[in-house]
Amino acid sequence: MIHVRVSMSLASKTAIDRHTHLIAWAQYRQRIRAFFEARDVLEVVTPHQTSYTGTDVHLTPFQGISVSGQQWFLHTSPEFEMKKLLAQGSGDIFQICQVFRDEEQGQWHHPEFTLLEWYRQGWTLDALMEEVALLCAKVFKLNQPVTRLSVHAACERYAGWSPWAVDALKIAQSRWPHADCGEDQALWFDWVMVTQVEPKLADLPMCCLYDYPETHAALAKVISFEGRRIARRFEYYVQGIEVANGFDELGDAVEQRHRFEQEQAMRRVKQQPVWPIDTTFLDALDKMPECCGVALGLDRLYVLAQNNL
Repeated sequence: MIHVRVSMSLASKTAIDRHTHLIAWAQYRQRIRAFFEARDVLEVVTPHQTSYTGTDVHLTPFQGISVSGQQWFLHTSPEFEMKKLLAQGSGDIFQICQVFRDEEQGQWHHPEFTLLEWYRQGWTLDALMEEVALLCAKVFKLNQPVTRLSVHAACERYAGWSPWAVDALKIAQSRWPHADCGEDQALWFDWVMVTQVEPKLADLPMCCLYDYPETHAALAKVISFEGRRIARRFEYYVQGIEVANGFDELGDAVEQRHRFEQEQAMRRVKQQPVWPIDTTFLDALDKMPECCGVALGLDRLYVLAQNNL
């Protein structure tokens, strides 16, 4: 997926409105902390400024050079540092923090936004999907039924196309000749999701899509299922807007290095900056317990919840 995020401005037309939003925003954060405390999940804080950044071609970090000449980045996600804590025996953890992505601005985009990220050891992806739904209901009072669809089913239902079809590329090129995706099947999947599938999800109050193509595994495990290679991950939507992204976390450092190197190669092709791989993160992966994790955009969910009241 092409990832988009939002940052909500607490400023509004009147002092009363501003004060109301400030109180509501504080209450949401308090309820989140109470939710995780009741479920024995430890709150942690990791550095916002790091010496490494990720290799994802869709993410651009803010960066600079320190007085000593060392390169630094503002984190686009706390994922790497939180997984290092998991590898050191932290147990289940969560974090509420600001993250920074140097990308376009719009209604649902902002270069700085608030992320809630948490990890559950020994959990299945299904259990984590249930916990996201429970958090939305208990904290944000979004109690509508959640529709669960595999990506395969969603693509066939809303686009009449499957990224796993043997001739998926030919079908896409024939059906949507105006789309400028060339021979890149991963790009075709992104285009179909954004233009054909996601607009239909607005008709569902809440929806969870799971099991993505292998090309979109990122840091998730990949398995074979019904003849398809699938990435064990999900994305959670409220009123057609993506609010959360969860993984059955990959714990194989060799495989993860290979994926990072592939992303570095793609960045070179796209003439994007190529940064070194965080080898301390790879060292931690082999020690990390089996777990599932999810990142949830709080600003975006706050706006959707307020509109739902």
